[in-house]
Amino acid sequence: MAIRPFRIVGRSDYRPYMTFGILVLNILFFVWEIFVTSSQGQPIEQLYDHYALVTCTIGQIPVSEIFIDGFRSLFLHMTFLELLTNMTFLWVFASPVEQFLGHRRFLAFYIAVGFGGHLASIAFSGGECAALIGSSGAIAGVLGAFLLLYPARRIEATIPMLDKGFDMPAAAYVFIYLSAAFLMDEGGPLSGTLAPFWDEIGGFISGFVILFVVTMFKSAPKVNPFPTLDDKD
Repeated sequence: MAIRPFRIVGRSDYRPYMTFGILVLNILFFVWEIFVTSSQGQPIEQLYDHYALVTCTIGQIPVSEIFIDGFRSLFLHMTFLELLTNMTFLWVFASPVEQFLGHRRFLAFYIAVGFGGHLASIAFSGGECAALIGSSGAIAGVLGAFLLLYPARRIEATIPMLDKGFDMPAAAYVFIYLSAAFLMDEGGPLSGTLAPFWDEIGGFISGFVILFVVTMFKSAPKVNPFPTLDDKD
């Protein structure tokens, strides 16, 4: 994405241990991908066929295998740039969501929204056989949760090509992110087809809905009128 998040305006002393753990796990999976493909001399697509969730296998493999393959899919990435982009979004947006949910609940949430993205991809795959790769759906779910919890927060972002930084409302940034995913990512209208990137759409909706339900039982954080001060909520 051309506009990259840098950090959330304001400071927090919260330590997002689970977010950090997920980030490290993604990196370890990518190192494993490189090791396996280089040592066995096989194309990376063949690795995905064996270890990732493939849309056309639903109904043909046991439910336990669907869950295992789907879980692994959340941590596989095709390129280093894709990994770097997703981990940047994770580090910027996940910490406040983890702070609200708690470490263990955040992990469960992350897996749930990742599978929400998987389900959307499977439902709208049109019968095509495709390996579901990457944490984009889970990251989009984190964005959906962040938008519901902190709609007034501002995001510091940069445009790498212009070396320009600025800040903008979280709601505006999430809208730009989803619009770019819908239009330009693989499978989007501007990529040559008419189907949007369903894992991101499904993940975002899952994250927003789950946190909406959660806030029915646990009050959402109050809006901080002084975001540059320490955020203790």
